[in-house]
Amino acid sequence: MEFYERIRLLRKQKGLTQSQLATDAGVSAPYISHVETGKKSPTVRKLKIIAYSLNVSVAELFGCKCCA
Repeated sequence: MEFYERIRLLRKQKGLTQSQLATDAGVSAPYISHVETGKKSPTVRKLKIIAYSLNVSVAELFGCKCCA
């Protein structure tokens, strides 16, 4: 599973809409949509904010079980 697919999965598991995650992360809903489909790659800063908003580590977004 690619990291952008994991972001979508985690968002859905948390019961958040793209709009809610976008608001929490301080970005637009279309930006979240583009990240979740792999059309955009977030910067490290935004990746950290998205991870924080999902209450997971950046490592977990990339599927690392050892550091999560």
